[in-house]
Amino acid sequence: MINLGKLDYLPYFTLQAVSQIAGTSLQATRQLLARQEKSGKIIRLKRGCYMSREFWLMHKNDLDFMAMISVILQPQSYLTGAWVLQKYGVMTEGIYSVTAVTTKHTRVITNKIATFYYAHIANKLFNGYEEINYCGVSCREATAAKALFDYLYLRHEPGGLREKNFDLAEDERLNIDDWKKSRINEFLSYIKMSRLPKMGRIAKNLKENVWV
Repeated sequence: MINLGKLDYLPYFTLQAVSQIAGTSLQATRQLLARQEKSGKIIRLKRGCYMSREFWLMHKNDLDFMAMISVILQPQSYLTGAWVLQKYGVMTEGIYSVTAVTTKHTRVITNKIATFYYAHIANKLFNGYEEINYCGVSCREATAAKALFDYLYLRHEPGGLREKNFDLAEDERLNIDDWKKSRINEFLSYIKMSRLPKMGRIAKNLKENVWV
């Protein structure tokens, strides 16, 4: 049986690492980990990558825990969109799936911790995030302004956006009327960077109906 005592304080561990610690072959280690997972002692994050239940219990309520899991699952990514907007009180409804963007292909990863959605974004728009170090793992999370940009950028253009009396913030239930000028200007800088007509129309609508 694998002694998880050495692994409880690691943010994650791989099949290969456990094989070395246990001194067993990869096949034997895979079988051992499968039994440990079935008994609830470890959590499989993705294929070949695990976390001890003890570590999860110690850190699951920490503010940056999901940012760490997200970047472990997809290193070339950062948290953004609805998940981050919820943190800033922009979303008025509860968000339970973790949203992120990546320069890689769009993908969805589901494990016992959560469902993680990774949307593809252009290289030139892979920015606007802050880096933090959590348990030795370098994590990324979008600023509120970039999270709003990414959220609207990745969604289909609302059907009523070109109508005269359409209020995008009200339609999307976005609580952004109290945003400071610096945050608004940051959001508008990403609009300019994108050079997309859709995003220009979105900015115009928000300036006319919210940020008057």
